Amino acid sequence: MATELGTLTSGTPSSGGINGAKIRVRLFETKSAAGKTKVSWKVDLIGRSTSPTKATTKISLKITTPTSGASISNITGNSYNSGSEIISYNNNTDVLSGSCFVYHNTNGEAKIKVVLDGLIAGWEGETIDRSKTFTLETNKPYTKCGAPTSITVNKTIIKPEDEITISWSGATDGTANTINGYEIYYNFTSTGDKPTTSSFSISVGEDISSYTF
Repeated sequence: MATELGTLTSGTPSSGGINGAKIRVRLFETKSAAGKTKVSWKVDLIGRSTSPTKATTKISLKITTPTSGASISNITGNSYNSGSEIISYNNNTDVLSGSCFVYHNTNGEAKIKVVLDGLIAGWEGETIDRSKTFTLETNKPYTKCGAPTSITVNKTIIKPEDEITISWSGATDGTANTINGYEIYYNFTSTGDKPTTSSFSISVGEDISSYTF
């Protein structure tokens, strides 16, 4: 589910018959996977409810990340040009939507900087150039689980048809990657069992000389 990040709004021209017109960018974030967030945006034109402003419009969005170790890919929907079409600014007209993927650093951190540049009719100036930095929710990348560091068998002398219990410790969960079971192998062949605890019992059978766990 998308969560709103915030809003970036242009200034308002004060002359040229287009006063009251603004460009608004609304941004949202959605966790896509461990360490990966989808950022989406909607751009609309807002203005006066009476005597509406009408103008041609150009919009350009630049999306970057100032966070060390983070990156951005697959940017779509970051420019708009009405051409000769006259656009009304009185009814929150939606003109552009887009998205990108942000890859967080190893600490799960990421920020994005959004730069809005545009042109409303024949007016262009500092008030149309706006930038703002947004902080994304922490999202740590996926990491591998850690293998057991100690394995023990409950018997030092094993007789045919004995049942032995193998125990292990030191296994660790990865980030966004919880251990939910183990596999047991002997003679490089899986037993087919998938225990969910840190011990396992098995009857060794008669040929005990060839067991390697």
